[in-house]
This record gives sequence, structure tokens and C-alpha cells, in this order.
Amino acid sequence: MRVHVPLYNLLLSITTLVYVDRVVELVTSIQKRGKLSILQSRKLIHLAATSTVIGWPFFDESHWTWRLAGLTCGLYSVKLLLHGLGLVKPTDANFFRTMKRQGQPSELLQGPLLFAGIIFLVCNYEFKTELGTYLIAAMGIGDGLAPLVGTLFPWRPYPSFDGERKTLSGSLAMLTSTLVGILLMNRLLGAPSRFEIGSAVQVALVATLAEAASGAWDNLAIPMAIVAYTKIMS
Repeated sequence: MRVHVPLYNLLLSITTLVYVDRVVELVTSIQKRGKLSILQSRKLIHLAATSTVIGWPFFDESHWTWRLAGLTCGLYSVKLLLHGLGLVKPTDANFFRTMKRQGQPSELLQGPLLFAGIIFLVCNYEFKTELGTYLIAAMGIGDGLAPLVGTLFPWRPYPSFDGERKTLSGSLAMLTSTLVGILLMNRLLGAPSRFEIGSAVQVALVATLAEAASGAWDNLAIPMAIVAYTKIMS
């Protein structure tokens, strides 16, 4: 039976959206009951959004609708933008409380929007590319796990440039999980013929240094550092 490609890609993107929405609802509900901190809730949602790349190999690139792979992050970007600017009233107060560090709506325009927006751009312009795997692995997996490890095992704390507290344990988690993420994603998506493990190690180190130094602006610093590094080395 012939598959209708646009419909097939649309169904895949809707499945991804439903999956992320259910995870967000679950994590938000658990956090509301006091079982998770706001940081833990944010990073679990962070990791859930990243895990949607598991569906990337199934999108059919013979039709432009493969770009719907970024639908979920695109919709969340719009949602965060509108609420962060105060243009619409919150439809889910618990979710937006989970996304904010200090409780101000404008905070949605920082880390949360940067993360969703950059992943959306990766889905559309670096889909299944080497740079795309670097960005997803560092922002989604590395930066998702680093704060969790750092708060659970706060070994050797140190300040970032903006004064935010970091830990050496978190930085080591960032380095190793980014590297593992790059390797797993290249296995999942099919490693480019010129992929080198040495490059993956160097990118993981660059991402770790950017995360360590940037404090609250890591969702901007990490992709900028990776893009700059790949341009210099190309």
C-alpha cells in the first residue's frame, strides 16, 4: 500500500507534539505536589523535548512536510513568546511557573524561548546534519543533565561569569553526557562519512566551557560557541 507522505509526516509530528504535551503535564503535576523542584521540572521537560529526535529517522524527506519535525518546538516557541511578552493570559499557570526561575513572565523570553527556538531552527536548517547533532546533544542532553547532577552531587562549586553557582560535578556531567549524546545521535541518524570521534570530544569540551562560563544565558552561549568552533575548524 502506498503511503501518503505529507499525511505520514503530519501524523509523526502530531504524535511528537502529543508526547511532549503529556510529559509536560505529568512533570508539572508532580512538581505542583512538591515532589520535584522547579529546576528538576524544567530540565526533565528539557530532556523530553530533546528525546523527540528519536523520531527524526522516520520522517520522509521526499516531501517538504519533513520540516514538521520541528512543529512541537515551533508551537512552544510561539506560546512562550506570547506569554513572555504578556500578550495573552496564561492558560496553564502551573506550566509557566515551572518554566520560570524567579517568577517573572519575562523570564520565558530567556532560557525557555532560546531553547525551544534554537531546537526549532535546528529541525529546519540542520536536520540530521553533523552540526545539528552537536547542537541537540549539547543543548538537550548535556545541558539537561548537568544541572541535575550538579544539584544532586554539588561537588566543587564555582561561580560563572554572571555569578551563578556551578559545580565541577555538573560540568563533568555536561562533558560526558554531551559526548555520549553526540555518539548516540550519530548512531541513530547515521554518522556522516567524515564524522570523527576527536571532533565530538572537542565539541563536547567547547560546549562544557560555554555552559560553565555563561550562567543563566547558557542556552545562547552553548550554540554560539559550537557554531563558532565548527566554522573555525571547517
